[in-house]
Amino acid sequence: MEPRTRRWLIGLALAGIIGVPVFVAAYLSLGLIFAPAWPAASTNPVAPLVGEALWVRANTGAATEMRPIGPVSLGQFMGCMLLAETESDASVQDARQAECQQYLPAIDAVEYLSTRHLRAAGFDRPGFREGHARFVTTLWMTRSWTRADLVSTLAERAEYGMGFRGFEAAAQGYFGRSAAQLTVAEVAMVAALTGGVGPDPWCDPADTAELRHRILVGMRQNGAIDDAAYDAADRAELGLAPPPAGHPGCLR
Repeated sequence: MEPRTRRWLIGLALAGIIGVPVFVAAYLSLGLIFAPAWPAASTNPVAPLVGEALWVRANTGAATEMRPIGPVSLGQFMGCMLLAETESDASVQDARQAECQQYLPAIDAVEYLSTRHLRAAGFDRPGFREGHARFVTTLWMTRSWTRADLVSTLAERAEYGMGFRGFEAAAQGYFGRSAAQLTVAEVAMVAALTGGVGPDPWCDPADTAELRHRILVGMRQNGAIDDAAYDAADRAELGLAPPPAGHPGCLR
C-alpha cells in the first residue's frame, strides 16, 4: 500500500472515530427541539424473579444487558432484519428476526416506553416531529438506561392487559395477590402480557399458557430458574382469581 493511501485511510478512520460521537451528540441536541424532557427511569426496585421474567419478555435474544444505539449496532440490526424479510417461511422469518435482537437487545421494550412517554407529553400525532422525538428519545434511553432501569420501569408503568397498569396491579387483578407472593408460573404469565396486547387469560387459557411457556423457556435458558422449576411451572394451571368486575365475559 502506498504511504499516501495509508495516510488517507488512517485519516478516514480517525475522522470516523471522532465523527460518530459528534454525530450522536448533534442528533441528541437536535432532538431537544422536538422531544420533551427525557424520561426518568423508575427508582422502585423489583423482585429478582420479576426482573428476570420482564427481561425475557423485553429481550428475545440471549443478551444480558442493553446495548446503546449507534451507527454500528443500528446498521447490524437493520441489515439483519432486511435479510430476515427475504425468508418466505413465516416461522423461519420470525426466528431470524428474533436473532436480530442480539444487536439491539430489548429495543421493542425501549421504544414502547418511549412512545408512552411521548404520548403522555402530547406527542400523539404521527409526523416528522413525533417520529424524530420518538427515535431520539429511544436512542437516548439505550445510551442512558441500564437493564435494571428498563425492567423496573416496565414493572411500574407498562400495561398488562385488562386495564391493569403496572406489574403489581396485574398481580392483584389476575391472582388476587401481590407480585412478591406469585409463583414462578404466575410471574411468567404476567410478564408475558407486558404491553397489554395479548389474549384474555380467562377466555383464552391455552394461548395464555403458550405465551407463558415462552417466558419460562427464556428464564431457563438465562439460568433464572432450573429445570425442575421450569417443568413444574410449565405444567401448572393458570390458577386465576375470579375475573374483575366489568369483565366482558367470554364468547363461546
